[in-house]
Amino acid sequence: MKTIVLKIFLPLVMAVFVAVSGNAQVIGERQADGSVINYIDINKKKQGKWVKKYSNGNVRYEGFFTNDIPSGTFKYYFESGKKKSILVYNDDHSSSVEMFWESGATSATGGYDPENKRHGEWHFFNESGKLIEVINYVHGKAEGNVKIYYPNTTQLALDCMYEGGKRNGYYKYYFANGNMHEDGFYKDGSRHGHWKIYTPDGTLEEEGDYAYGNKEGEWMDYRTVKTGETVVYKHGYSDKEKEQMEELRRKAEWAKEHQDQFMHPEDYLDDPMEFFRHNPNVDYGETPAGTREAPANPNNTRSGSQKKGSRK
Repeated sequence: MKTIVLKIFLPLVMAVFVAVSGNAQVIGERQADGSVINYIDINKKKQGKWVKKYSNGNVRYEGFFTNDIPSGTFKYYFESGKKKSILVYNDDHSSSVEMFWESGATSATGGYDPENKRHGEWHFFNESGKLIEVINYVHGKAEGNVKIYYPNTTQLALDCMYEGGKRNGYYKYYFANGNMHEDGFYKDGSRHGHWKIYTPDGTLEEEGDYAYGNKEGEWMDYRTVKTGETVVYKHGYSDKEKEQMEELRRKAEWAKEHQDQFMHPEDYLDDPMEFFRHNPNVDYGETPAGTREAPANPNNTRSGSQKKGSRK
């Protein structure tokens, strides 16, 4: 079998070579010291050391491949040349990683499974080096305890449980001063069970039950009176809210039935005052839901007379 080797010499840096054997070829870049990088074998698989660069000439990443699979240590860099991340690949193709802010401070540490999904405990840091999140992953989905901290402090902001990537279990949310804000439970990603809501000074504000994301049953509202006012919810709506929604529904139906009687201000763009001459008693505050009438005529008051003491 005949083999032809072609060489293209790049001044003082490297030589790119293509070796052709039959219908197959191998490609690589020979360095000044004789070593070869960016090598693709006859089966079109990456082998050995690889170095890729940005358009400005700085290294983008460097590492080793074995049969097209990363192995050993890989280093990634920002375009500025500063380190971005360091990955260490294991024999089972899982990896551990440390990521960096461009300032050089660590931004995250954790691991990936063989399919490159986050796996195991991850720690996230701000640019000052303060811990801001601790999350455990199982094949790309949050699992178990999750903790989030307020920036530049050690104060916990959120302490909750995840299962299969969804909130499931206890949920505790804190104010920046350390006092509890919300204390309750999640089920399959929705609020479920008994919840308590507090003010920043630690005073209990509300408490009651959720059913799959909706308030349900009796809720105590401590903002009105110290002994607490009971509000009854069903499917997320209180009795009072249901009455308001029913009133809005009736107004919307009335507006739909009488919409051909309405005069709209956009129909009088050439002479806006003509609209008011046709609608002398327009009052936006009394307009049924669903209409588009203009605000009240400033020359008419709701009582029909000018307020005492006002200028004529």
